[in-house]
Amino acid sequence: MKKTVDVFLYPNELLQENKDLLIERYVEDYGEEYRSIIQNRMDNTLYLFDSNPIATMEAIKEFDSSIDSKKMDTLLKEYLNYKKVYDSVHKRMIKKYYHFLSSYFSVPSHPIREELLSLDIEAYSLKNLAILQRSGENPTEKEKILKRQEKYRKDCRKMGINPLTNSVYIQFLLDEKMRIEEMELTSLLKSTKWGKRMIKTIRSYYPKASISEIQKIMRDDAVANTSYILDSRGCARARVLSFPLLQNYDIKSFDRIFYHENRHVVESNPYSSGLHNHIGNCYELLNEIRTENNALKDLEFFPDDFMWSSDAMSGHHNTYEELLVYVQSFFEEHRELLNALAIQGDLSCLEKIYGKKNLNELEDFLRKLSYVLKESNYQYFYQAKDDEAKTLVHRLNSHFHRQ
Repeated sequence: MKKTVDVFLYPNELLQENKDLLIERYVEDYGEEYRSIIQNRMDNTLYLFDSNPIATMEAIKEFDSSIDSKKMDTLLKEYLNYKKVYDSVHKRMIKKYYHFLSSYFSVPSHPIREELLSLDIEAYSLKNLAILQRSGENPTEKEKILKRQEKYRKDCRKMGINPLTNSVYIQFLLDEKMRIEEMELTSLLKSTKWGKRMIKTIRSYYPKASISEIQKIMRDDAVANTSYILDSRGCARARVLSFPLLQNYDIKSFDRIFYHENRHVVESNPYSSGLHNHIGNCYELLNEIRTENNALKDLEFFPDDFMWSSDAMSGHHNTYEELLVYVQSFFEEHRELLNALAIQGDLSCLEKIYGKKNLNELEDFLRKLSYVLKESNYQYFYQAKDDEAKTLVHRLNSHFHRQ
């Protein structure tokens, strides 16, 4: 890591310094006719790089360079305030969830048993039940679910309790857990200095943002995400690129992740992002893999550590890159056309050129392969799957040449 802590503490200033160079790169890639669109989309995006105060204080320990005393004082005050509220709120939320959990498993609500909280009740969720009952579902996925259910029942027996296997009751518990987690995040946003600052920042960009919409932006379940506040028609009213840098300090590959997300920004319009609709999962994985291909080209184009760090990703697998090998030839051969369709958001033209059935078949193939890759800890590569990918790509090319 060659950069000082300042680029992580003042990331928006760094973005402004490099914005013109980023725009020139995109204009070179998409075409001069899209310059004003690219400029407008970046200008009208909220770039949110803030991490929660606990993650921030942990990460800055890695830096040898000193931090401005005034900035450090602000960070410390936010941290102490956040930690105090978090400890209190989290304890209360755990107690609340445990009350529901213990009543369903017919065990005392006191004292709290950690092993009950860690039970994999999701093994019997309605989603997993549907997968097991659905014909044509991936056998490997079904087998994994059955093994999870077996382990869950075994863990229950070790605790001396009867396993709850009614998926309707289990789903109620899972929904309640999610509701409690949302309540916790709401409390942290409304009751901490950091949370109030986040609300102010987002509402200064989009004044109508509700707490629930802000919650979706601030959730920690993604390394980085380009999210949209949609109206009732599915039209994007606001766009936020959220990338909590210091919260993901251990991953290291900041520039590559940013290039990927900023391609989504450049290719977003009111109803879609690249080749993917805001509502529905239309070609979502195809779009992500194509975007990753573009991000890798950006990584080659810009100097090392152009933004934060070009280091290789540490301790994490990039599913999109792992899948890229199966379809890279298609993306390379059609890159200019696909880029044009993506920045225009013209999915109807995409389907006309390549065939809707062909695109859906490739998307389905990649989804199933994505699951297998994850389950094999990214050790999986069968020639048969490579051959299947080539067949599916051949169909796209054939449809293309018939137009």
